[in-house]
Amino acid sequence: MTVWGPTGIAATADDAEELAAGGTCETGSSDLELGYESGSAKVVGLWYDNITIPNGYTIDSAYIQFEADESTTETTNLTIHCQDADDPPTFAATSNNIYNRPRTTASVAWSNIPSWNVGERGANQKTPDLASIVQEVVSRGGWASGQAMVFLFSGTGARVAESDPGGDSAALTITYSEPAASGYGNDVFTVPSANIGKVFSVETANISKVYGS
Repeated sequence: MTVWGPTGIAATADDAEELAAGGTCETGSSDLELGYESGSAKVVGLWYDNITIPNGYTIDSAYIQFEADESTTETTNLTIHCQDADDPPTFAATSNNIYNRPRTTASVAWSNIPSWNVGERGANQKTPDLASIVQEVVSRGGWASGQAMVFLFSGTGARVAESDPGGDSAALTITYSEPAASGYGNDVFTVPSANIGKVFSVETANISKVYGS
């Protein structure tokens, strides 16, 4: 297995939030409101570039580590998607720049998130395993190593995370491995006893067949 990351937010525009009901994307906020802010639902986006995982490789695990910017205790349940795109752009301060991005079919529930205390960066601020949504992206026909990936957060309640570049930013870690090799090295061929000792020529198109069965 190979580990990519942990890699944090590289530029101010690479983490952003906007009203889920529609609004202008905020790329310069000092924090990220996961869930609700002042009674209004928010959607949060995180953009990571140069993810050097080859197309079709197996995603063994993935997670994002946040740091708490505020102390929050209310019941909070979030849903996490990736953007369903091969190499999405980072965020821009335009209307619905996050909300209108297509989402993966797969999603990950981050349910009953424990209370956060300001400055914490530990298990309570770590997402569940995101392998399923990352796998959907790297299995796309147009995905290639070195492309970007976007994570989208929405839900209810409130958890407030640090924003912008730096050691306290949201950091992504992905563990992946090469898919199991496919081939014919373990195929079994049964040869009738009458043909033992003869020389056979097996065409590639028939190599998956079992002879003499």
